[in-house]
Amino acid sequence: MNPRVSASKTVVSTKGQSFSGRLLLLVVGWSLIATAIAALIRLDIGVAPYAALNVGLGTLLGVAPGTAMWASGSILVALAWFLGHRPGPATPLGLLTIGFLVNAALPLVSFLEDVRFKEVIFILAVLVLFQGVCLTIVSSYGAGPIEVLVLALRGRGLSLRASSWGVEFASAGIGFLLGGPVNLLTMLFVLLAGPVIAVLLPLTTRIFGHR
Repeated sequence: MNPRVSASKTVVSTKGQSFSGRLLLLVVGWSLIATAIAALIRLDIGVAPYAALNVGLGTLLGVAPGTAMWASGSILVALAWFLGHRPGPATPLGLLTIGFLVNAALPLVSFLEDVRFKEVIFILAVLVLFQGVCLTIVSSYGAGPIEVLVLALRGRGLSLRASSWGVEFASAGIGFLLGGPVNLLTMLFVLLAGPVIAVLLPLTTRIFGHR
């Protein structure tokens, strides 16, 4: 799939998809995203840029990362809407749900702080996060705040890779300024985000787009 195709082609047609099937994709996507974010925070060797932003913001505000996500995500969604990409009906609900699930998952994955081979688990968590993102997009009910902003930038003519890299680098930069855990692995995440999503999204669309 050419990453420069129009943003309208990124969100798959829902023709032939059942309501329950699309809802299942959405819920599974939310769960994967929240679990991966919590795992990355607990591994404490490097988190996704948006997670770094929310960890830093949460520390600044004295709230949990998932709670901070409600504030930062609202700003990103508003920005995407301003750029011309209207969020789907589930985007606000997803923002609240994922934030809640991250807070709930953090104590459940606390064992990851002491595991061996953290780098391997980091890579697996990143892939799980990317797959969750793709499932929410394919459901067509509304992607998350980062993805909505990426799609808005893509709709303005940027490639999928460039849009993803731009948003991720900006999140990492703001997270660093807020005192979030930004390091070399966070930068690796930034570099992987565009290419991996560009591969996973059309693949996920072919598998789940017309269920």
